[in-house]
Amino acid sequence: MRKTRFHREDVELSGHFHGTPEQPLIVLVHGLCGDSHRGMKKMACNLETYELSVLRFDLSGHGTSDGEIQNRTPHDSVNDTLAAIEHSREQGYFVRGIFGNSYGALIGLHAAAQTPSITRVGMSSPVWNYAPIFDTLVRRGAVDLTKWKQEGRLKQHVGRHTFELPYTFYEQLPALNGFHALRDAKARVFVTHGTEDEFSPYKFSQQASTMGAQLKTYHGANHACSEHQEEIMKDFGTFFRPLLARDSPK
Repeated sequence: MRKTRFHREDVELSGHFHGTPEQPLIVLVHGLCGDSHRGMKKMACNLETYELSVLRFDLSGHGTSDGEIQNRTPHDSVNDTLAAIEHSREQGYFVRGIFGNSYGALIGLHAAAQTPSITRVGMSSPVWNYAPIFDTLVRRGAVDLTKWKQEGRLKQHVGRHTFELPYTFYEQLPALNGFHALRDAKARVFVTHGTEDEFSPYKFSQQASTMGAQLKTYHGANHACSEHQEEIMKDFGTFFRPLLARDSPK
């Protein structure tokens, strides 16, 4: 494992490489207001056991990467991920896949739709479309759009999660539609999702499965799928392992 830093325009991003350039590389994208440590480090170490290389990095405005709260927008996150892919190439790696969790899954899929060399996308508990989630929060009175716009940022507690987001995040939501990205991506897509996800409705992953995504269902599991992490690690290792054959099909 080695640390690395790279730039997306004038923002410096921080990450860690696992593995060597001789192995196909998977870029890992963490969740909203999270970082590349904790679960992403475990996934990176897991994929290493399948002889795969990994770049896990912090999105701008997250973790140890530069950037303020204002950088926590879909547009910036997709561009951060594209910069991570390009940086990996510059370092001699052959980037073949993307894995993302929750928000990171959605961002990774959008980046994959713009990157022909990506042939496999793994998505764990993906958020396919944030617009209906925030519409529900507004309707329930949990989010005050007027106050959010006036103050420029929102600090919101949802379960055990705390989100601090700029109003620009909300303005960019119409363009952040996972179903559009799934339609445009040429990669094979594998999704794991719990039926009792309290944050991202499972029904959206069911819809994605009718559009060609491969779905593995975890009955009774919530957004974190904590009790199934070992199996999920194995699922994605098995999914990405065929990339070891450079000429392998999707």
